[in-house]
Amino acid sequence: MTPELPSDDGGARKIEVLDLPLGEESFQCVAEAVAKAFPPETASSAKSARKPKAPAAWRSLPPAELAAHLLATRTIADLAWTTEPRLPRENRESFIRRIVLGETQSHSS
Repeated sequence: MTPELPSDDGGARKIEVLDLPLGEESFQCVAEAVAKAFPPETASSAKSARKPKAPAAWRSLPPAELAAHLLATRTIADLAWTTEPRLPRENRESFIRRIVLGETQSHSS
């Protein structure tokens, strides 16, 4: 009886059972048998690489809309849209307004 393996098309593929010698050459024999039974895929039949994702739409918004979107969407991390660090005790809203809109806080005494 010849053993069968499942194939890509849903059918079964028959494999050859080899009587392999024991010793130093057994590894080479196994490697050759595997290469014969499972030939490498050609570049055209291999699965295609994934396409890179398009950048998020919010990245191209004008500054006023970008600030509004960042304030409304709390799950977008600071590092996703700037490399600038927050100032000590600066909250998210003030940070977004300072970086995106260029606003500065004026302290009146």
